[in-house]
Amino acid sequence: MKLFSNEKKLLTVEKQLEKKQAELRVALEQIMALQDELDRARIDALVSETPLAEQIWQEHQRHMEVYLKDKSDLELQIIELKKRYTELRS
Repeated sequence: MKLFSNEKKLLTVEKQLEKKQAELRVALEQIMALQDELDRARIDALVSETPLAEQIWQEHQRHMEVYLKDKSDLELQIIELKKRYTELRS
Protein backbone atom coordinates (compact mmCIF):
# COMPACT_ATOMS: atom_id res chain seq x y z
CA MET A 1 0.00 0.00 0.00
CA LYS A 2 2.79 2.41 0.90
CA LEU A 3 4.59 1.68 -2.36
CA PHE A 4 1.50 2.59 -4.39
CA SER A 5 1.08 5.81 -2.43
CA ASN A 6 4.72 6.71 -3.01
CA GLU A 7 4.42 6.01 -6.73
CA LYS A 8 1.33 8.21 -6.89
CA LYS A 9 3.22 11.02 -5.15
CA LEU A 10 6.12 10.57 -7.57
CA LEU A 11 3.80 10.88 -10.56
CA THR A 12 2.15 13.96 -9.09
CA VAL A 13 5.49 15.66 -8.46
CA GLU A 14 6.72 14.66 -11.91
CA LYS A 15 3.65 16.24 -13.55
CA GLN A 16 4.07 19.39 -11.48
CA LEU A 17 7.74 19.54 -12.45
CA GLU A 18 6.93 19.18 -16.15
CA LYS A 19 4.29 21.92 -15.87
CA LYS A 20 6.68 24.33 -14.12
CA GLN A 21 9.42 23.61 -16.66
CA ALA A 22 7.00 24.40 -19.48
CA GLU A 23 6.00 27.62 -17.71
CA LEU A 24 9.67 28.51 -17.37
CA ARG A 25 10.25 28.00 -21.10
CA VAL A 26 7.35 30.36 -21.84
CA ALA A 27 8.67 32.90 -19.34
CA LEU A 28 12.11 32.80 -20.97
CA GLU A 29 10.56 33.39 -24.39
CA GLN A 30 8.60 36.33 -23.02
CA ILE A 31 11.72 37.78 -21.45
CA MET A 32 13.62 37.52 -24.72
CA ALA A 33 10.80 39.23 -26.63
CA LEU A 34 10.44 41.93 -24.01
CA GLN A 35 14.19 42.50 -23.97
CA ASP A 36 14.02 43.45 -27.65
CA GLU A 37 11.16 45.86 -26.95
CA LEU A 38 12.99 47.27 -23.95
CA ASP A 39 16.10 47.91 -26.03
CA ARG A 40 14.07 49.67 -28.72
CA ALA A 41 12.19 51.75 -26.15
CA ARG A 42 15.46 52.75 -24.47
CA ILE A 43 16.91 53.89 -27.79
CA ASP A 44 13.70 55.77 -28.61
CA ALA A 45 13.79 57.48 -25.22
CA LEU A 46 17.42 58.50 -25.72
CA VAL A 47 16.90 59.77 -29.27
CA SER A 48 13.55 61.51 -28.94
CA GLU A 49 14.01 62.77 -25.37
CA THR A 50 10.25 63.08 -24.95
CA PRO A 51 8.33 62.35 -21.77
CA LEU A 52 6.17 59.80 -23.60
CA ALA A 53 9.18 57.83 -24.87
CA GLU A 54 10.65 57.88 -21.36
CA GLN A 55 7.35 56.69 -19.92
CA ILE A 56 7.14 53.81 -22.43
CA TRP A 57 10.71 52.77 -21.59
CA GLN A 58 9.99 52.84 -17.85
CA GLU A 59 6.82 50.80 -18.37
CA HIS A 60 8.81 48.18 -20.29
CA GLN A 61 11.36 48.14 -17.46
CA ARG A 62 8.63 47.48 -14.89
CA HIS A 63 7.27 44.65 -17.02
CA MET A 64 10.75 43.17 -17.30
CA GLU A 65 11.16 43.27 -13.53
CA VAL A 66 7.88 41.36 -13.14
CA TYR A 67 8.91 38.77 -15.74
CA LEU A 68 12.31 38.31 -14.09
CA LYS A 69 10.65 37.87 -10.69
CA ASP A 70 8.28 35.28 -12.16
CA LYS A 71 11.23 33.49 -13.77
CA SER A 72 13.07 33.44 -10.47
CA ASP A 73 10.00 32.12 -8.65
CA LEU A 74 9.59 29.36 -11.23
CA GLU A 75 13.25 28.39 -10.93
CA LEU A 76 12.89 28.12 -7.15
CA GLN A 77 9.73 26.02 -7.52
CA ILE A 78 11.52 23.71 -9.95
CA ILE A 79 14.42 23.29 -7.54
CA GLU A 80 12.01 22.40 -4.74
CA LEU A 81 10.10 19.95 -6.93
CA LYS A 82 13.33 18.27 -8.02
CA LYS A 83 14.37 17.98 -4.38
CA ARG A 84 10.98 16.52 -3.48
CA TYR A 85 11.18 14.08 -6.40
CA THR A 86 14.64 12.94 -5.31
CA GLU A 87 13.43 12.46 -1.73
CA LEU A 88 10.49 10.38 -2.89
CA ARG A 89 12.72 8.17 -5.02
CA SER A 90 15.02 7.45 -2.08
